[in-house]
Amino acid sequence: MSNTATQSTSVPRMPHLKLVLTVCLTVLAIGLVLQPQRALSGILTAGVYGAQIAIGALVFTCLLIVTGAKWWRPVRRDFLAIARMVAVPGLAVLLVAVLGLPVLYKWAAPGVMDTNHLLHGKMGWLNKPFFIARVVAVIGIWLLLVKAIGGAVERHMARPTTATRTKLTRLGALGIVLLGLTISVAFWDWTMSLEPEWFSNMYGVYGFAGALQGGIAAAAALSIYNSRKHPERRIGPATLHDYGKLLFGFSMFWAYIWFCQYMLIWYANLPEEVTHYITRGAGGWGVLYWLNPIVSFVIPFLVLLSARPKKKEAVLLQVSIIVLVGRWIDIFMLVEPSTSPHLVLPLYGVVATICVVAAMLLVTTLRRRSNPASRAASS
Repeated sequence: MSNTATQSTSVPRMPHLKLVLTVCLTVLAIGLVLQPQRALSGILTAGVYGAQIAIGALVFTCLLIVTGAKWWRPVRRDFLAIARMVAVPGLAVLLVAVLGLPVLYKWAAPGVMDTNHLLHGKMGWLNKPFFIARVVAVIGIWLLLVKAIGGAVERHMARPTTATRTKLTRLGALGIVLLGLTISVAFWDWTMSLEPEWFSNMYGVYGFAGALQGGIAAAAALSIYNSRKHPERRIGPATLHDYGKLLFGFSMFWAYIWFCQYMLIWYANLPEEVTHYITRGAGGWGVLYWLNPIVSFVIPFLVLLSARPKKKEAVLLQVSIIVLVGRWIDIFMLVEPSTSPHLVLPLYGVVATICVVAAMLLVTTLRRRSNPASRAASS
């Protein structure tokens, strides 16, 4: 087996990855001592952001399996590589759940549930043991699905039979159901409960839409990177066009859910619902709030509107990166305004995100190097 083939499933390697990770962890450790709320909110932003992208890639894997799509087979390992990174952001969220509940989550502070009538009615759901148990359960389900679906995909591709295809399809269908439920629970718990008096019936769908958009953007970016780095994995205009159509379509889907949630709350103008948007329109947050739909929807919509840009590698890569930036802004705006009434420098959010992404890439690289079966499958 050639060295080129061995590396064909690689992910982008950041220069001095371990050094970057060490520096970021040091900054976060200092922040946890000096500014625990800011540091924990940054870690939560990074954890939710990474988890949304990784699980989005797994959702797409399930959808492509169930629909019998064939175009994605040459790039299937890119989807699975991203999905397998979910343990790292999951660990970040679990760290916040264990260390930061009373710091970030109003409902977890001592005595709050007893004095607030609205929150008192939510004690059955919002309590520390059950909250942490749900975090562990959600991340555990994701890890089990990644392992089961990833293994089933590779077994079917290696020796396709009716039996392996049937098993794979059933796993894909089960995955869609479980991922839809767990993504909703994750967003209800990890971000919506930062403002426990506020609620939205569309919030779970909003998180799911963001996962779909982020997952396809990350997969497109990774496939283009591998296509440039490894000639034997060159993807053609047809595959690029498929990626472009999906990114265009699910950017519109995210924008539709974003607008519907905003419009319905604005129109009803109920005091218990408008607080979420009032907070994000005051204290300097408004600029970032309105930048979010521009980056996440307007730019990809205008650039990918016609067929030609969708088939251009450089254009699709740039749009994918812009969408991933938009995903981060979106998660940042779900988390940070809930913990600070005024716009803050996103130092810890940026550092934590770099840390999580670096750790995701490092773990993936180490996993590939230490797994002979995985390397053999690449040849």
